[in-house]
Amino acid sequence: MQRAESIRRLRVTLGALCAAVIFASSFAGVATASEAVPRMWVVDFLATSGQVVDINDAGQVIGERNIDEGCDPFCVIVPSEAGVWDDRGFTALPTKPDWGTIILEGISADGWIVGTVYSSSDIRGVVWKPNGASYDILEIPNLTDTDFSTVTGIDDSNRVIGFNNRIFPTEHKPFVWTEAGGLVDLTDLGFPADTPEAISSNGTVAYLFGWYQLDVPGVVNLNTATPPGFAGPGPYMAINDFGDQVRLVTDGHEPVFFPMRYTNAGDWQYLGGAGLETSTRAGGITNNLDITATLSNSGWIAEGPIWEGEGLGERLSPAYGDATGYDAGPLAENGQMAARLSIGKAPRVVRLVAAERCQSNCIRVDIVRFRSQFVEDPANPGCTSGRNRSLARLRVTAENGAPLAGVMITGRFLTEYRLDGVVNGTTDANGELKLRYSSAACTGAMTFLVSGAELAGWTFDRTVGTLQQWLIPSTEPIGE
Repeated sequence: MQRAESIRRLRVTLGALCAAVIFASSFAGVATASEAVPRMWVVDFLATSGQVVDINDAGQVIGERNIDEGCDPFCVIVPSEAGVWDDRGFTALPTKPDWGTIILEGISADGWIVGTVYSSSDIRGVVWKPNGASYDILEIPNLTDTDFSTVTGIDDSNRVIGFNNRIFPTEHKPFVWTEAGGLVDLTDLGFPADTPEAISSNGTVAYLFGWYQLDVPGVVNLNTATPPGFAGPGPYMAINDFGDQVRLVTDGHEPVFFPMRYTNAGDWQYLGGAGLETSTRAGGITNNLDITATLSNSGWIAEGPIWEGEGLGERLSPAYGDATGYDAGPLAENGQMAARLSIGKAPRVVRLVAAERCQSNCIRVDIVRFRSQFVEDPANPGCTSGRNRSLARLRVTAENGAPLAGVMITGRFLTEYRLDGVVNGTTDANGELKLRYSSAACTGAMTFLVSGAELAGWTFDRTVGTLQQWLIPSTEPIGE
């Protein structure tokens, strides 16, 4: 429920870029196990390209999906849509004709979604309230002497926080909104006039200099000063129900950000690593002080309450090969995470769920051969008319190695751009299957991902096997 990365304002200079060579992601310390952090994650594939914002305990992920329109490297504008991934797949949120940019901010336990929309004449905070298979649009009004509303988060009681403002003469008022009670100026409840930047599931709010709880009017907790060598207070943040926070702070010089855990007792812990401001964000913090963050396009997690940091990819199932963590979004209390993983040569939108090791009636899938061939049109050489022909050959077995016939496999041929070439097939008597796909050429590396395996009475074991491979298409025949 943190502020969206896309509204950050600072610029990174060339000097900062040179200074921001990322520290090695090595961490020290003794960690205790957290129930919220699985020992191993497996992947629910959501989209080949896009952004993640938030996740609730029901596994609903909100974000932005980039739309594939047969784009190749020459595409300039990437069409996208804001929405939610859940058991139904992806649902685009309803919009209005005059809306332009939509920046989502959070989702509640009941599936209420909040964000801010921008049009040519307005900036408006919006709530998408579930109504059957669709959503009702509720717009946040303005407090007196303000013109615009901006949303920054929502809690599990569907209380929405944000601010109203006017450009000239300048006016800035923080608010909390509910459907029943309407809009309330937070200063009328004894809270600071500062922007409420993040909110937890129970309504604990972080602002630039501290935190407070919506249910305890007039009580404000100021954060202590950051440790020597760091410059506070850290403008990018997330907060849990008890006031513990993750903050990204600088050293007071270049815009290089360092992840810090701040406890409600006033203690700061530097978690190791650093990242450039343009590709770094606070993901979230659980009630057990588990922290997720992204440091220069590298997702990582610091398990609480006594930290031990590691790259997000270190906890992925080995079946995904060289996949790594690209963007670590919020971590739900039940261990699910909204994230982007580098699968192949591009970041993919995924939901990470705890791995469940299968003991019997297990489906194991191995990619035993993967090839992709660039086929040029002799009459019109080059990328515009050429094609990539790809082949994946799979072997599917039980846990004892016996071949499994009749297994329905779902695979995906993914390019570095937005192609999601979904294919399906059923294994033969030898447990084997060949899947083919033809796509536009010159779209970078081709990746094949096994995303599903179904057979009545059997379980797809994603902790073993080979579920992902990638390569650069060549002119060599793909063969069989």
